[in-house]
Amino acid sequence: MHKYNMQVDKALEAMNHTPEPRNNLGALLGIQVDQANGIIIGACDSSRPEGAAVGY
Repeated sequence: MHKYNMQVDKALEAMNHTPEPRNNLGALLGIQVDQANGIIIGACDSSRPEGAAVGY
């Protein structure tokens, strides 16, 4: 069962991708650098207790 609009599948297939359902995407981590304001923002997947976002 897809948890998003099926048009996403159609758009990906139009770009020669083969979408496949997944139960888990793994650990998701991200860092955003805002150069205009000189700040760094980090985020960690809350389902992974060992994960952390660290920047300096």
